Amino acid sequence: MVGDGSSRYQFIYAQDLATACLLCLKYEESNLFHIGSQDVPTMRGMYESVIRAAGSGSRVASLPRRTTVALMQLAHRLGVSPLGPYHYRMIAESFVV
Repeated sequence: MVGDGSSRYQFIYAQDLATACLLCLKYEESNLFHIGSQDVPTMRGMYESVIRAAGSGSRVASLPRRTTVALMQLAHRLGVSPLGPYHYRMIAESFVV
């Protein structure tokens, strides 16, 4: 994991999002709809819960943020990584909608 794991990144299942959008189209009035959760776990917490659920003895390790991002940028520029600017900009940031 890049950084200390305190960032929060909200994932959503594509089918759930599509279903919510279709249901909103059926709504007759104007309104505000929230699709997501206010209870988004930290990245460290999410990884640790997956490890527990899998019954694995694995541990979450942290990589230093600045060094890792710099190496990701270099790998991208050299064309040796499938990861690009979006990935290294968001890897240790919070993204909650």
